[in-house]
Amino acid sequence: MKLLNLFMVSCLALILPALAAAGPVGPVQITGKYIEARTADVYTGPCFANSEVNLTGQEAVLGWRVDKGVWGDVKLDGLSIVAVVRANSTLGDPYASPLPAKTVLILDERATPEQREALMKFAKAQTGGLLSNKSATTKKRSIRRWQRI
Repeated sequence: MKLLNLFMVSCLALILPALAAAGPVGPVQITGKYIEARTADVYTGPCFANSEVNLTGQEAVLGWRVDKGVWGDVKLDGLSIVAVVRANSTLGDPYASPLPAKTVLILDERATPEQREALMKFAKAQTGGLLSNKSATTKKRSIRRWQRI
């Protein structure tokens, strides 16, 4: 029993700081719309879908429209962000990593600098690391464009 308690405490000690660092500082409550388009058939049978692995499916366009919400302490009501992604391999392939991925983020021009930063953090948190690859943004030229969406 002591060994089990020690194991549980050790797991919590390792997991909780990582969870705290990954999320926003304040409360999170976001409602809105999400759309995703990929260059591979997502909703097909296994025979057809598996024939496309590593041949296509590396590109995607992801879009978020926040109807109402807060990320951290920053209000994002009515703002949008679009991510254009070219991954290293087919997105969703369980046997190959899509990283490093090249990304272009298109941010709503109406957003303040704080809202732009919050929008980027929100999108990165939603994509499981796809948009937060350090080598794609520091070694290559990073493009940031603010447009009305």
